[in-house]
Amino acid sequence: FRSVSGNVKVIASGSNVGVTCKKGMKLQPLDWVKTGPNSSAVIAFDANADNILKIEENSLVILKLDGYFKAQLLKGQVYALLENVEKDDTFRMLTPSVVTEAKTSAWGVNNEGVYTSVMVLDGEAYVCGVNKDGSIKKDKYKISEGKQRTTKRFENPGALNTSPEEIQDWFKDQVIKHHMS
Repeated sequence: FRSVSGNVKVIASGSNVGVTCKKGMKLQPLDWVKTGPNSSAVIAFDANADNILKIEENSLVILKLDGYFKAQLLKGQVYALLENVEKDDTFRMLTPSVVTEAKTSAWGVNNEGVYTSVMVLDGEAYVCGVNKDGSIKKDKYKISEGKQRTTKRFENPGALNTSPEEIQDWFKDQVIKHHMS
């Protein structure tokens, strides 16, 4: 963990007991991270923290770390800042409604039950829907900087919309803080 604020627990793969997270704590594939109210955690996927994931309050994320997906958002909200994804790799996050993938960009994902919204704050990302059997739909939909798409579970991603200005401003502040820490 790069940073932890409030009530954040890690449930190790194969366990059902949560352990309180601390800054610097190492995570393993298939660990679950759960944030409580007014809590958040930032996970670095590399030693230089070039690729980070901020898990917002009341969220539940499974870390895949290697393989096709890097993380799975079961509920809540996360923000990814990807500045140095390996040349032959793509950062992918799975939710119940959509897969988000990108190389170098910044984006947020909010999963609220049957709907998942993905907004791109820097660069671009692609999303594709998830079928009822859990397989990934073949069609990819681009999201450019300042835009977002909402996807209903088992459907294709919705139309492009403009991301709220206050979120774009908040994100720019977060990037500055990340590079100053």
